[in-house]
Amino acid sequence: MKYLLTILFTSLLFAACSTSKTVTMDPARYDPCTQQSDLASNDVFTGETVDNVVIDQQSGLVYVTMDVRAYCSSALNMEMQQNENQITLMVSNTNTASDNCVCIKKARTAFRDLAPGTYDLRITDKTGHKLLDQESITIPE
Repeated sequence: MKYLLTILFTSLLFAACSTSKTVTMDPARYDPCTQQSDLASNDVFTGETVDNVVIDQQSGLVYVTMDVRAYCSSALNMEMQQNENQITLMVSNTNTASDNCVCIKKARTAFRDLAPGTYDLRITDKTGHKLLDQESITIPE
Protein backbone atom coordinates (compact mmCIF):
# COMPACT_ATOMS: atom_id res chain seq x y z
CA MET A 1 0.00 0.00 0.00
CA LYS A 2 2.83 2.38 0.86
CA TYR A 3 4.43 1.67 -2.51
CA LEU A 4 1.14 2.42 -4.29
CA LEU A 5 0.76 5.76 -2.47
CA THR A 6 4.35 6.69 -3.35
CA ILE A 7 3.71 6.00 -7.03
CA LEU A 8 0.44 7.96 -6.93
CA PHE A 9 2.08 10.97 -5.23
CA THR A 10 5.03 10.90 -7.65
CA SER A 11 2.66 10.74 -10.62
CA LEU A 12 0.66 13.71 -9.36
CA LEU A 13 3.84 15.70 -8.72
CA PHE A 14 5.14 14.91 -12.21
CA ALA A 15 1.82 15.88 -13.83
CA ALA A 16 1.74 19.19 -11.95
CA CYS A 17 5.31 20.05 -12.96
CA SER A 18 4.93 19.11 -16.62
CA THR A 19 2.06 21.42 -17.55
CA SER A 20 2.37 23.05 -20.96
CA LYS A 21 3.44 26.65 -21.30
CA THR A 22 0.84 29.33 -21.71
CA VAL A 23 0.97 31.00 -25.10
CA THR A 24 1.82 34.70 -24.95
CA MET A 25 1.01 37.35 -27.55
CA ASP A 26 3.25 40.27 -28.51
CA PRO A 27 1.62 43.71 -28.61
CA ALA A 28 -0.13 44.24 -31.94
CA ARG A 29 1.13 46.82 -34.43
CA TYR A 30 -1.04 48.56 -37.00
CA ASP A 31 -0.10 50.40 -40.20
CA PRO A 32 -1.93 53.58 -41.24
CA CYS A 33 -5.00 53.40 -43.49
CA THR A 34 -4.68 52.37 -47.12
CA GLN A 35 -7.35 51.93 -49.80
CA GLN A 36 -9.71 54.44 -48.23
CA SER A 37 -13.25 54.62 -49.54
CA ASP A 38 -16.31 56.60 -48.55
CA LEU A 39 -19.50 54.86 -47.53
CA ALA A 40 -22.60 55.85 -49.48
CA SER A 41 -25.69 56.80 -47.49
CA ASN A 42 -27.28 53.36 -48.00
CA ASP A 43 -24.10 51.34 -47.26
CA VAL A 44 -24.06 49.37 -44.03
CA PHE A 45 -20.76 48.65 -42.31
CA THR A 46 -21.28 45.73 -39.93
CA GLY A 47 -17.87 45.74 -38.29
CA GLU A 48 -14.28 44.80 -38.88
CA THR A 49 -13.42 42.14 -41.45
CA VAL A 50 -10.15 40.28 -42.00
CA ASP A 51 -8.46 39.26 -45.27
CA ASN A 52 -5.03 38.11 -46.45
CA VAL A 53 -4.00 36.33 -43.25
CA VAL A 54 -0.37 35.24 -43.42
CA ILE A 55 1.15 32.85 -40.88
CA ASP A 56 4.94 32.64 -40.59
CA GLN A 57 6.33 30.31 -37.97
CA GLN A 58 9.78 29.74 -36.62
CA SER A 59 9.78 26.91 -34.09
CA GLY A 60 7.53 27.98 -31.17
CA LEU A 61 7.23 31.54 -32.49
CA VAL A 62 4.35 32.33 -34.87
CA TYR A 63 3.94 35.66 -36.68
CA VAL A 64 0.46 36.64 -37.85
CA THR A 65 -0.16 39.42 -40.38
CA MET A 66 -3.58 40.41 -41.72
CA ASP A 67 -5.52 43.15 -43.48
CA VAL A 68 -8.31 44.53 -41.29
CA ARG A 69 -11.09 46.52 -42.95
CA ALA A 70 -12.30 49.12 -40.47
CA TYR A 71 -13.47 52.70 -40.10
CA CYS A 72 -10.75 55.20 -40.97
CA SER A 73 -11.04 56.64 -37.45
CA SER A 74 -10.81 53.23 -35.78
CA ALA A 75 -8.47 52.45 -32.91
CA LEU A 76 -7.90 48.72 -33.42
CA ASN A 77 -7.17 46.32 -30.59
CA MET A 78 -6.36 42.59 -30.51
CA GLU A 79 -6.76 40.26 -27.54
CA MET A 80 -5.94 36.57 -27.31
CA GLN A 81 -7.59 33.72 -25.43
CA GLN A 82 -6.27 30.17 -25.32
CA ASN A 83 -8.24 27.05 -24.51
CA GLU A 84 -5.86 24.09 -24.86
CA ASN A 85 -5.02 23.93 -28.61
CA GLN A 86 -7.56 26.56 -29.66
CA ILE A 87 -6.29 30.14 -29.88
CA THR A 88 -8.86 32.88 -30.38
CA LEU A 89 -7.61 36.26 -31.58
CA MET A 90 -10.31 38.90 -31.07
CA VAL A 91 -10.13 42.04 -33.23
CA SER A 92 -12.06 45.13 -32.15
CA ASN A 93 -12.36 48.87 -32.62
CA THR A 94 -12.05 50.68 -29.28
CA ASN A 95 -13.10 54.01 -30.80
CA THR A 96 -16.87 54.36 -30.41
CA ALA A 97 -17.12 57.11 -33.03
CA SER A 98 -17.88 56.13 -36.60
CA ASP A 99 -17.38 57.99 -39.83
CA ASN A 100 -18.25 57.62 -43.51
CA CYS A 101 -14.81 56.30 -44.43
CA VAL A 102 -13.50 52.73 -44.34
CA CYS A 103 -9.99 51.54 -45.09
CA ILE A 104 -7.55 48.66 -44.79
CA LYS A 105 -5.12 48.60 -41.86
CA LYS A 106 -2.32 46.02 -41.87
CA ALA A 107 -2.14 44.38 -38.41
CA ARG A 108 0.74 42.29 -37.02
CA THR A 109 1.32 40.29 -33.88
CA ALA A 110 3.22 37.20 -32.76
CA PHE A 111 2.49 34.24 -30.50
CA ARG A 112 5.29 32.89 -28.33
CA ASP A 113 5.89 29.73 -26.33
CA LEU A 114 3.75 27.40 -28.43
CA ALA A 115 4.44 23.81 -27.47
CA PRO A 116 4.69 21.21 -30.26
CA GLY A 117 1.28 20.27 -31.63
CA THR A 118 -1.50 21.50 -33.90
CA TYR A 119 -3.41 24.64 -33.00
CA ASP A 120 -6.70 26.00 -34.33
CA LEU A 121 -6.37 29.79 -34.73
CA ARG A 122 -9.73 31.54 -34.83
CA ILE A 123 -9.83 35.25 -35.63
CA THR A 124 -13.10 36.74 -34.40
CA ASP A 125 -14.80 39.99 -33.50
CA LYS A 126 -14.55 41.26 -29.91
CA THR A 127 -17.39 39.00 -28.73
CA GLY A 128 -15.71 35.87 -30.05
CA HIS A 129 -18.88 34.87 -31.89
CA LYS A 130 -18.39 36.33 -35.40
CA LEU A 131 -15.72 34.23 -37.14
CA LEU A 132 -13.56 36.41 -39.40
CA ASP A 133 -10.92 33.81 -40.36
CA GLN A 134 -9.67 30.39 -39.28
CA GLU A 135 -6.21 28.92 -39.72
CA SER A 136 -4.36 25.81 -38.60
CA ILE A 137 -0.88 26.06 -37.10
CA THR A 138 1.38 23.02 -36.60
CA ILE A 139 4.44 23.31 -34.38
CA PRO A 140 6.81 20.38 -35.03
CA GLU A 141 8.54 18.55 -32.18
